[in-house]
Amino acid sequence: MRVLTCTAMLLFSFTFSAIAADSFHVNKDSSVNAFLSQRTTSVSKASCPSAAQARIKAEKANPGWRVVSIKEQSKVWHITLKKS
Repeated sequence: MRVLTCTAMLLFSFTFSAIAADSFHVNKDSSVNAFLSQRTTSVSKASCPSAAQARIKAEKANPGWRVVSIKEQSKVWHITLKKS
């Protein structure tokens, strides 16, 4: 009787863990793809006084990415890039 109970518990736990792992894997892939399609960077205003210069510098430093947003702060440009 103990062997049958232990076997049933093992089968249940393997089945449950496989289902949980599959559902986690799908969610993980979709969130990772969304996360990897956008990146942010900062460019100092001392090296690039205008937003246009900051855009050029950011795109050269990140090939395959394009600038979608530039926000001006007191000492830096905060730049958001998206995968081309």
